[in-house]
Amino acid sequence: MNGNNWSLYRLIPHTEKLSATEMEKAMKYSTTAVKQHVKETNRALGGFRKCNGQLFKSVEKAYFALKDSKAELKEYKKNVDCDRSSINKIIAIVCNDTIMKLLDLLPTSWGSLYSLTKIDDDELIDLIGKGKLHKKITLDEIRELREGLEVKSTDESDSTVSDKTSEDDSSTGDDKVSEEYYPVNTLIVDRSKFTKIQYKRIRNLLVQLQKEGFEIRYLDKVEMSDAA
Repeated sequence: MNGNNWSLYRLIPHTEKLSATEMEKAMKYSTTAVKQHVKETNRALGGFRKCNGQLFKSVEKAYFALKDSKAELKEYKKNVDCDRSSINKIIAIVCNDTIMKLLDLLPTSWGSLYSLTKIDDDELIDLIGKGKLHKKITLDEIRELREGLEVKSTDESDSTVSDKTSEDDSSTGDDKVSEEYYPVNTLIVDRSKFTKIQYKRIRNLLVQLQKEGFEIRYLDKVEMSDAA
């Protein structure tokens, strides 16, 4: 008798061998029991989500009432029955309108929700629409999604910079900048070549590159004329 049959056998006491009818009854009982446990657990999870929502609304109300006073906000964080890291994560969550509006579609974990605050609103909605972001997603899976978005953003930025570089290479005059004058870990950015929207998209990436040790040189028209 295999492991599955043995577990079914144990459901019927004082029986050494299960008949086909008894086996069918045992399987039906097992399935019914599982469904009942699932139902009860899902009911509890629904209550947890409701409590989560109430908690977020409470923190949201407190934060926006106290945020103008650093002393009062600090006192609030100190006295709530929650560690400082968790309350800061919850505050970051409640300050994100998109996440607050879509809580029912997102995981319950504070850590997961906090990680989602690092994703742009449009990308967040797009991921939900594509089914890549859902209630059962894990924190590790969210991190993978974020890494994929960062790579995509980098590729798009590289493509934009490459296109602009090609245009610059075709031009002549004193405004042409040669890369040989700069170290390999220096990134040259001409802000005049980007629209406000494009620059906003790559700004966070540039900040991250600076943290990794890259030197960012901004060469807009004013700076270029000064350098000349």
